[in-house]
Amino acid sequence: MKLQEQLLRIKRIDDLIRRKATGTPQELATKMDISDRTLRNLISMMKDMGAEIHYDQLRGSYTYTRPFYFFFGFYHEDMASSIAQYKMN
Repeated sequence: MKLQEQLLRIKRIDDLIRRKATGTPQELATKMDISDRTLRNLISMMKDMGAEIHYDQLRGSYTYTRPFYFFFGFYHEDMASSIAQYKMN
């Protein structure tokens, strides 16, 4: 799998986690059209990058234990203040 494809998948998982709309692990894998194993690997990579993710059985969704922000890409110096503002909100 290409790095860009992995990052886009992680971004999508991050969006769903933020909305508490992942569903069960099996449902999430189906939504993303990936295998359960690929999903586990992506979640593991996110945890390795520092995200504290757990599955909330009451909500039926993965959630973050505290706010996290996933960014990828290249940002120039002028964008630093915008990123800092986003982190504060």
